[in-house]
Order: sequence, then C-alpha cells, then structure tokens
Amino acid sequence: MDPTLRERLQRLGPVRTLDVVPEGAPEVFTLRDEAEGRGLLTVRAALALARRGLSLLEAKRVIERLLDEGEVTVRLPRVESRDVLARELSGAGILALPVGDG
Repeated sequence: MDPTLRERLQRLGPVRTLDVVPEGAPEVFTLRDEAEGRGLLTVRAALALARRGLSLLEAKRVIERLLDEGEVTVRLPRVESRDVLARELSGAGILALPVGDG
C-alpha cells in the first residue's frame, strides 16, 4: 500500500458502525429544509435516514436533492416512530412530514 494512502487512512480513524433501528414499519415522509441550506446538518440527517434502512449512498442522495430542491419525498423502510424520526431530523434542520395515515 502506498505510504501516503496508509497515513491518510490512519488519520481517518476506525470505521464506525451504524446503529440501525431494529424494528419498524415502512413510512413515507416529505422532508423540508428548515434551515434553507444554512446550518443544515447534512451528515446527521443522512445518518438518521440510513439508520432507518436507506444505504448511506441513498441517504446522501436524498439530502443532496433536499439541498437542491428544498423539499423531497422519501420512503424509509423501517421507522420505529414518526415522532422520534421527526425530532431527530428537526435537530438536523429538517422538517419531516408524514405522508398518509400510516
């Protein structure tokens, strides 16, 4: 391995595991950027989505669309509670509105 690559990887530190939601039902949410791009905690938001069944790449793309468009609708495979998800995303600057009765 290239010594400079090895050094860069060591600086990144250990790989974190993602604490996924163990149980829940599929839900559809409309997400709105409350911070209008300023102060939006994108990593926190992407991790919240990934914890609920999206891959990290899918979650990243949802957040990118949210930044571009200001609003996005997403189906999450495993939501334990609408209120818990809404609070978690609110802390990242995102308003999460459930779609349908669920």
